[in-house]
Amino acid sequence: MQWCVRTVQEARTVVVDIALDPNMYYRTMSTADPLRKARELGYDFVELSPNEEFHFWHRYPKGDDAFVAEMKKAVKDTGVTIRTLNPVFNWASTDETERVAQVRNWRRLLEPADQLDVREIVSEFSGNPNTPVQCEHQWYRSIEELTPRLRKARDPPQHGGPPL
Repeated sequence: MQWCVRTVQEARTVVVDIALDPNMYYRTMSTADPLRKARELGYDFVELSPNEEFHFWHRYPKGDDAFVAEMKKAVKDTGVTIRTLNPVFNWASTDETERVAQVRNWRRLLEPADQLDVREIVSEFSGNPNTPVQCEHQWYRSIEELTPRLRKARDPPQHGGPPL
């Protein structure tokens, strides 16, 4: 589904993609099957929220080459695009060992995201509400470590250049 909104003052059209979050189907379907369900319901896009088959809350992403191949096939068969991923990683943890592990999770998630041509990932700040200042410092530290990799993911290779 897409909604187009025309703003009179700016004389421009804004396209809004409406994506299905298939979370409610994960207990009874593989991650690829909700793409078929999305097509059946009239959606053109899905957002992959945390699930055990791919990326689960605060855990190392499990999506391997077979998973990526299955997802690519479902995208091709249905025409439904994976619009965004929605991981939840504790990348603002005040525990440095945990923070480093969560940054590792992010790096791993970017690999299948790239293979699936997903260029938008939404997440949350995470961290501990009882230590907001320390968590903010840790989040910036994580972002600084991830920025070079995120920039690569944002700018796909031109003219058949090397993969990420």
